[in-house]
Amino acid sequence: MARVTILNDRYYSVTVDANGDGVLDMPLVVSLVEQHLTFNGPFPRTFMFNSLGRVVDSDEKAVPPTPITIANSSGASMVKLSDAGYPSIERP
Repeated sequence: MARVTILNDRYYSVTVDANGDGVLDMPLVVSLVEQHLTFNGPFPRTFMFNSLGRVVDSDEKAVPPTPITIANSSGASMVKLSDAGYPSIERP
């Protein structure tokens, strides 16, 4: 399992079960400040992934993933996840 939480427009956290014991490890917080990138809201927004990489809810039932928009001074791109968890990047 893994979890990605978009905390605000410039920071997100990644939490994984690195050793496979069924318990998520401590989150790693990542900053986009130096890259001059921003996320769209609402905040916070959490995505949970099962062992197959599919987006799931807290009961581990598959849910349709919502797109994420990432922007900089040159424009914006939308990251979409397929039902199987594969990303694609599109211009909105």
